[in-house]
Amino acid sequence: MKNLTRFIKTTLAGGFFVVLPVVLIGLLLVETVNILVGLVRPVAELFPVEELGGIGMARIVAVFFLLTFCFIVGLLMRTRLGMQLGRSFERRLLMPIPGYQLIKSISQRFAGADAEHFAPCLVSSDGKFVIGFAVDEHENGLVTVFVPWAPTPAAGTLEIVPKDRLRPLDASMGEVLDSFFHYGVGSEKLLGRIRRD
Repeated sequence: MKNLTRFIKTTLAGGFFVVLPVVLIGLLLVETVNILVGLVRPVAELFPVEELGGIGMARIVAVFFLLTFCFIVGLLMRTRLGMQLGRSFERRLLMPIPGYQLIKSISQRFAGADAEHFAPCLVSSDGKFVIGFAVDEHENGLVTVFVPWAPTPAAGTLEIVPKDRLRPLDASMGEVLDSFFHYGVGSEKLLGRIRRD
């Protein structure tokens, strides 16, 4: 009975940490579009039709403006000044939010970009290995490692270990997280990808 209760709790927690960020992002996008609809209504009224495919022209224009704004911000982030401002904004406002760095890295992986942190690795500890992510390398030869909990990889523990205790994995963040979501199923494939440097 105790194992069943723990299974139910960890499974619910795992689902919660996956669903909550998606729901929050969805709600934020919907609310942003709703705010923009009121602002772009004069522009939408310039079009000869009031709706397209059952969607109001004001909403279509609002989504177009939002995508255009995101594209322009993305272009600015490619400049030196934009990168400096972006890092400063991220460091002061976003980094303190729990789970932000993990969500950012997952988004970068899905977008095909190289994540700055969260490099998959094996960490040796007392004759055993745990799967984790190297998140920060220090000048003194130590590495900060995030070791997620299964099946809720958005939460976990931090360990600071000597670099020689790490074995990098040639695996994507998605593959590693998938193994955590499935209680370690698929970890044999990950073990076959230990990088031999």
